[in-house]
Amino acid sequence: DAFADLDSALAAVVPGKTEIWISGQIAASSLSIAASSPLALRGGFAGTENSPADRAAGSLTVLDFGNALGGFTIDNSAAVEIDRLEFLRCRTRAIAKSGVGDLALRDSVFTRCGQNALLKGRALYAEGSSAANISITNCVVRGNMTVDSNRGEQSNHGAAVYVSGCSRLFVDDSLFASNGMQLVDMTGAYDYFGYVLGAAIYADSTPVTARGTRFAANCNGNRQGGG
Repeated sequence: DAFADLDSALAAVVPGKTEIWISGQIAASSLSIAASSPLALRGGFAGTENSPADRAAGSLTVLDFGNALGGFTIDNSAAVEIDRLEFLRCRTRAIAKSGVGDLALRDSVFTRCGQNALLKGRALYAEGSSAANISITNCVVRGNMTVDSNRGEQSNHGAAVYVSGCSRLFVDDSLFASNGMQLVDMTGAYDYFGYVLGAAIYADSTPVTARGTRFAANCNGNRQGGG
């Protein structure tokens, strides 16, 4: 079955349930997901499909958080997959992940998250386990930035994606555009004007493999490290 709201979808997660299908453009809500067995959350359904392969090409389920709600908090000991979901205007992070399980983001979009918050990893924040692999495949990550240049962002690196202490980050066939901070004219300004390192991606103690991925117009505010 395809669910029309996120709370119903999460309530359906029971032992043995490996996939949750989400249909249409539905009301977003903040979710806490604890996965001790493999789980996939798949969007892009019209509600009539019999398998994920039946979805229309390029279809997405849009989750508009309206700058009022946070996104998904995932604590997983088994693999979790996010597939064909668009996270739009999360108040804080779209996805915050901890735990030893792998996380795969596929065919998804992360747009304008955390614009009024001081934080790392507005699209994805992942930390904690050297056993966890993080993969981002065929995704679009755009416009995840603070809208205020004077907010002391110095310690909040990785404006779009922040990964720390994981086994490896794989980034394939994706687009990172216009993440980070608004450009600051530093003429006559002091160093407390904000900046970020790794406006698109910041990886701490995590090897990165990036293939077929484009980085465009990611801005660090006023210093080096815009990508």
